[in-house]
Amino acid sequence: MKDPYEMLNDIKMDENEYEAVNLTHIEKQKIKKRIHKKIKKNKAHTKRNVAIVTSAAALFIMMMTVDMRRMIADIPLIGSKMEDYVNSRGEPLKEYKTTIGQTVYDNGVEVRLDEVMIDEGQILVNSTFKSNNVNLGGIFLPHPDVYINGKELNGSGGGGKQKVNDYTYTFFTTTNLKDSQMNPMELDGELDIQIVYRRLMPLKGKTSIKGEWGFSFKASGDKIKAETKTIPIHKHFKLENGQKIEVEDLKVSPISAKLNYKMLNGTKLDVTFIGKDKDGKELKSVSGHTLSKNSYWRFEKLEDNVTKIVLTPVLTSGEEGEKKTNDRKVLTEEEFEVVIKE
Repeated sequence: MKDPYEMLNDIKMDENEYEAVNLTHIEKQKIKKRIHKKIKKNKAHTKRNVAIVTSAAALFIMMMTVDMRRMIADIPLIGSKMEDYVNSRGEPLKEYKTTIGQTVYDNGVEVRLDEVMIDEGQILVNSTFKSNNVNLGGIFLPHPDVYINGKELNGSGGGGKQKVNDYTYTFFTTTNLKDSQMNPMELDGELDIQIVYRRLMPLKGKTSIKGEWGFSFKASGDKIKAETKTIPIHKHFKLENGQKIEVEDLKVSPISAKLNYKMLNGTKLDVTFIGKDKDGKELKSVSGHTLSKNSYWRFEKLEDNVTKIVLTPVLTSGEEGEKKTNDRKVLTEEEFEVVIKE
């Protein structure tokens, strides 16, 4: 098997940017004990073995410290991972995102919190995971617990992943800025944020890898908020079963376009939306939440030349379990146009 570090020989980096992971006194003693057990069988050379134990242990500790330091340090922190994930269309997001670079090692897995960005109604996080023991390609998306100013977010959201090599993956997650009661959180100024990963769940098998990969830092979403345009819509329509849909507005940020609406008088039918630009090119939807008064449908960043979009409601089953069907109906008669800029 190819050495995982040889795969990254071409990467240029400054190791001075990273702190070495120092072993605790207990870990050093355990290492010395294991080495001592292996060589003490040759009792005829006891004094020589003591010297070997000391030098070998020191060498092993030094190598292990360097090896652990290389795990994440080999992966460049500065790059365009967040830009690629949100499809910023080649535009850098440096002025909007916060670069963290903190690293935590636990239970055979090293995690580096790379970047965080606070968009309209969501917080985006990307972290690099590396392990020689855990198959990171065979786990569910690790979604962290997120706390802002001491309050835990409800945890709903989405994400994706990007493979670096067989031992390393970058995971992206989005978490809605809603409290435990699903109410939107209004956030301003510099925020105290904690990101905590607690377990990795394999796609196959029931045994999870537990750990405590926690990070604490400050960040702000004020710049994105200041550059977010709110376009009132006030489109109302009624479904055949009596449900009412009230489309409130479209919030266009430098990162995404978020359509906010309400679903009233029941939830037997879910309503989502198809978006197209003036040339008929379909907009890529990236996330959504159909929940009574706080529903939304989010599209990726709009291209700069988009002056207007057409939004068309789509009906699907809102039932759960056996009652849920695969029925889908496009309500072309209720489509509407939104002017982005004149």
